[in-house]
Amino acid sequence: LQEVSRVNLAMLDNISDLYPYQLVCDAHSVGKVAVLSRTPLLHETCARAPGMASAVTDVRGILVQVVSVHIYWPWPHSQQDHATALIKEISQLEGGVTVIGGDFNMVASGRTLAWFEQATATARVGRLVRTFDLFGYPLGIDHVLATGGAGTLSVRPQLGSDHFGLVASVAFP
Repeated sequence: LQEVSRVNLAMLDNISDLYPYQLVCDAHSVGKVAVLSRTPLLHETCARAPGMASAVTDVRGILVQVVSVHIYWPWPHSQQDHATALIKEISQLEGGVTVIGGDFNMVASGRTLAWFEQATATARVGRLVRTFDLFGYPLGIDHVLATGGAGTLSVRPQLGSDHFGLVASVAFP
């Protein structure tokens, strides 16, 4: 999750029966980032730079590194510096799978996604979809990356956010 505000932070308690393992980290003024899981979280990390929560969990005997990111806009912020700082904090998981989901504030063809994919040996999951409208122009700036990049992606309603939600079904290699 990204942009978890003080108002909706309380909602995480309401779904703790479904997602009992929760890591919530500070991010930006618009809200926190979080990783929610049905399985225990190990190696929980909140990045030193704002905007990333990372943990490892065991899914049916496969170690999965789950990362939630919220990257700055490219302007007026330095998206490259922010992305580089966060990438340095993502550890390489030996013999496991990495899944990164988040608000990258960048289209799929942008360099920011390429940097994350190259550094983590992941690829974007699913088709390109609209997740944000900028002055009436539909943009796909939220993405899910995974080891192997196989899986499907579906779009959810905005549900009070300015972004449309994404749900990915990731096929582990």
